[in-house]
Amino acid sequence: QPANADSGIRHPSGAWGQAQAGDRRIVMLHDGYRWRTRRASRHRRARNGYPHRVLNIHARTAVSRAMTPLGTKLARAGVTPDLITVIGTVGAVASAVIFFPRGWFFAGTMLIWAFVMLDIVDGAVARAGAGGTVFGAVLDSSCDRIADAAVFATVAWYYARHGERWMLLAALLCLILG
Repeated sequence: QPANADSGIRHPSGAWGQAQAGDRRIVMLHDGYRWRTRRASRHRRARNGYPHRVLNIHARTAVSRAMTPLGTKLARAGVTPDLITVIGTVGAVASAVIFFPRGWFFAGTMLIWAFVMLDIVDGAVARAGAGGTVFGAVLDSSCDRIADAAVFATVAWYYARHGERWMLLAALLCLILG
């Protein structure tokens, strides 16, 4: 197969992904320390033949259709996807720092959720405007990791102050491994 040909590998959902090799389907499995392949079984795939995803093909279309008018309006107003990404990250980090160390987990989670949902909006603005850039993609991914780190660090901070060692360990593991 030429190096520039599409391998057909789909984004893994969970611990396995699906690839197409010629006419036969193979499944990439992670058995704890390495990836291995085996033939796909019918029960491991969704009805459409693709691996299960967070948003299936129908939900992805519906969400995109719902966000397109908002993305178009924001793009016409001159709002860039990078600005939306930065606002979402700053809001999520500030919400985590303000609410989680105080133990106000529900209020903090709701505010963080609202700011994280801006991630959908920045994609709609990028599609409605001139399109995304490599810098924007790196910024989006980096800001997502910063927001995740802030959430787990502030949860760890809360449990460290309250002497709950196992919860502190769990939060630190999520911070390090996430």
